Order: sequence, then C-alpha cells, then structure tokens
Amino acid sequence: MYTDKKITWFRISLLFILILFLASCVRARQGTTTIKNDGSAEAWGYVFEGMGCRDSGDIVTCIVSVTNKTSGLKVLSINATEGNIGPFRYQKTYLYDERGNQYLAESESLGWVVWMRRISPGLPWNVGISFRGMSIAESKKVTLVIGCVDNREQNGIASSKEFSVTLRNVPVTR
Repeated sequence: MYTDKKITWFRISLLFILILFLASCVRARQGTTTIKNDGSAEAWGYVFEGMGCRDSGDIVTCIVSVTNKTSGLKVLSINATEGNIGPFRYQKTYLYDERGNQYLAESESLGWVVWMRRISPGLPWNVGISFRGMSIAESKKVTLVIGCVDNREQNGIASSKEFSVTLRNVPVTR
C-alpha cells in the first residue's frame, strides 16, 4: 500500500511538472517578436506600425500605431526616456538614422516619460514619440526601438513583462 501512494504522488508530481513546462512554452510563444521590414512588428499580442516620422528641424516626432490583437483588454506602457518607476528600471526608446546614429526619446504624446494606456481589442491607438535637439535631414527612413511593458492581471495577481519592439524602415517626412 505504501508503494501505491509513492507511485501516485510520483505521477501527480510528473503531471504537475509537465503542465508547468507546457505553460512556459505557451508564454514563450506568446512573447515572440516578429519584425518585418515595412515598419511593423508583432509582440506580446500587440501589432506595432510605424506610421512615419516628421523632421521639423530641432524636433523629430514619430507616430506609432498600436493594436491589441487579443480578445481582452490589455494595458501597455511605452517608455520614452529612462523609465524608472519606483525600484523598476525599464527599457528606453531609441531612434536610429540611416548612418547608425542613436537618439534617445525625450517624451511621448502625453508629455510623460512613461505612457500607459488601456487598449481594447482590435482598435488601433496612435502615440507620438518625440526626439529633441537633433535632425535626421539626410535620412529617408529610420529604425525605432521602442521600450514597452505589458501590464496584466491574472487570477488577481498583477504582473508585467518588459519587452522591446524594433520597427525598421519607418518613413521620414519634412
């Protein structure tokens, strides 16, 4: 009888480990990023599209459209500059011109360092990201690397996943 209990607990433990493994595979798959060369990318259930950047001399403003591709409400943070919130330090947002020069974002459309928005499924939301004190006059296309945090609540427990999205070949207008 003692052996039967050991076998039963062994089977339950093995099943539990298998469930944890499969759940981690699903999370890893969900977190993969697909980068395209048309100024768009998909990551963590969102689609990001670089609508374009406008160079007005001293300020470059890039418009990015974000769409929630899941069936539920999601909360996304886009970090412009060094995104320090309490003890947490989040990835920054950068612009790279055709020469490879790197520029740190100054703010986003709400004027905050960190932009957080609830995004309903299927509805695109546009955010403007500003880069000040530089000009990309010779660039026709740029690359944006956007620091993001996917905020969520599962079973009453709040969690977040930090990730970055790369948008290549975003057009520049003057």
